[in-house]
Formats: sequence, structure tokens, C-alpha cells
Amino acid sequence: MTQLRYQPEKTAVGTAYFYEESNIDGSHMSTIVQYVASEDAFEAFKWTEGEPEATLVTARMDWNRFSIRELRTWKVRKDGERARVAALDQAEGSNQVVIAANLRSQEIGQTVEIDNYPWHSYDFDFASLNVTLPHYVDPLASFSFGTADFVWKAQAPSFQFKGMITVDFVAEEDRHGARCHRYNIDGPGLEHRGGTMWIDKTARHIVDYEIDLPDEPGYESGKLRLVRTEHMKNKAWHEFMQSKIA
Repeated sequence: MTQLRYQPEKTAVGTAYFYEESNIDGSHMSTIVQYVASEDAFEAFKWTEGEPEATLVTARMDWNRFSIRELRTWKVRKDGERARVAALDQAEGSNQVVIAANLRSQEIGQTVEIDNYPWHSYDFDFASLNVTLPHYVDPLASFSFGTADFVWKAQAPSFQFKGMITVDFVAEEDRHGARCHRYNIDGPGLEHRGGTMWIDKTARHIVDYEIDLPDEPGYESGKLRLVRTEHMKNKAWHEFMQSKIA
């Protein structure tokens, strides 16, 4: 991890990143907002207009490894009631990730070994990668990271370390009104079905990605496009989330 150096002043606390998630062709669209709650905590909120329930993921970073050390996934209702769907914990200094989840009425309890750091979750829309990007010393240098996610086989989910992903700089160009660095992104962690990622040249957050491999069942591919950023305090963030649930 010599390419990474933690720089607390580059953690955009209070910033909300509004994204549209869809297939590459724009179908199956929903809205996701990633919110940096503190120097080591961030959240992701996903909803569909008119639905009575939304998904909230809360996470904490281990800045020694530039990876998630704690993650919780919740289903949230209009009245504020939360039902926990999944939990992930990794003790400091340990390579073991402990998973407890209830997915599609299936109870999952696993301990998974992760030997490559940093690691990020594609199913989590690379949210931990997004908060890590500003800490790369040389934005034009190729870099790699591991990925771990739930894998579905015969309708039975299991959490697995999927392999490494490599990101290679290609060019500087404009994308959706922002000056960006364009990268190729691919590797075993994406089952060699990668694609392209655009990262804001100055602020170093994800502006767009188009990846052939879908990040979850029900999608044919993966696209995440930044619509806007907004600064809000924690109280306003929670009020915003409640306002989006029917």
C-alpha cells in the first residue's frame, strides 16, 4: 500500500454524492447517495420513488488498511424503523472478516480470510474506494485492490474474496461536465468483465463507471453516474433520507 498515504484534510466530511445506478443502457435505474459522515464513517442510501422501504448501509474505515472494518446493511421504513439485513466486522490486525446476514430468508454466518489490502465491495458501489481515492499519492499510476462480495450460486449466497482488480490510467477528458481522469478497470475480481471508470481530476471522487459485470442480481451490467454533490450536516442527512421513503 505504498501508493496510499492517509491525508485527513482530503476526507470530504459532510459531502453527499448523488448517483444514478443502472445498467449501462440506462435501464433499471435507481438513486444512491453516498454520504461522508465523519473522518472514518460513511453511509450509502438507496431508494426507488414510491417504495415504502429503502436500503441504508453504514460503514467504518480502517485507515491503516484503507478498507472497511465494520459494515451494517439495514432496511428502513418511513416511521424510522430499521431491520438489519447484514453485518460485517473485521478486528484490527486480523485478516478474518466475520459475516452475519439474512438474505432472501437465508441465514448466513461466515468467516472469510482476506489477504490482499486494500479491498472494496463492488456490490457496495465501490463506496469505500470512493473515500479512498483522494489518498492515492500519484493519481496517474496504476493501482490494484481486492474485492469481496456476496456470490449467488443455485440461489444460495456466500461471501467470498473474489480476487484482484487493476485500475490503469488512459487519458484526461471531460465527463458529465467535470474534468476527469479516465481509467480501464478489470481483473479476476470483476470476472474479467470490467470496463471504464472516470474520476474527478481535482476532487478525486467517482464521476462515472461502466462495467460489463453487474454488481447484483437483476442487473445486466453496472453503471454509476454522479448527478451532483451537496454539503449537509448529519441532522439534514437523516431528514433527507426519511423524506425519500413513501
